[in-house]
Amino acid sequence: MVFKKGRLIFSKRGVSPLIATVLLIAFAVALGAMVMNLGSLYADAGDGEGIQQPNADCSGVAINIYRIEGREQVFYESSGKDIRITFMIENSGLKQIRGVKAIVVGDSRNVLTKDFSQVVDAASVLREALEYDADAYGEIVDIKFIPLIEVAGTPFPCQKMAINAERLPQAN
Repeated sequence: MVFKKGRLIFSKRGVSPLIATVLLIAFAVALGAMVMNLGSLYADAGDGEGIQQPNADCSGVAINIYRIEGREQVFYESSGKDIRITFMIENSGLKQIRGVKAIVVGDSRNVLTKDFSQVVDAASVLREALEYDADAYGEIVDIKFIPLIEVAGTPFPCQKMAINAERLPQAN
């Protein structure tokens, strides 16, 4: 646009391609920064295995597999095709937890997930068992335990505090 004696006259000249490219790149960077900033409020800052709520405070939460005479108390009992996995989880943190989520992965890559919603005070132990169908899931490859805390009245997993069982022996 050009002003000439009080009139507005449109020029045939446009924005140069170099300036247009710089403006588009600046716009894309600004938009990307905004999306990343908003996404960081909800994305898990740990291993990326879940969504964290902004107000979930997992500090002071810690669990361990309880040991008796140096042996982890995670084992299975088998009678035919029925398998029962028994475990003891110690709340070794400073906070009360609202339970534990158990994730069992079989060699067929099928996953069994079960929440145990029993309140466990600090320095206390949770003893539970879970039924496992070897025909559906295959031989057990991995067992992971995730502590649950209460956020806004619902159980919330603290992914960063998860533990894995080192081995799964058969019960004596």
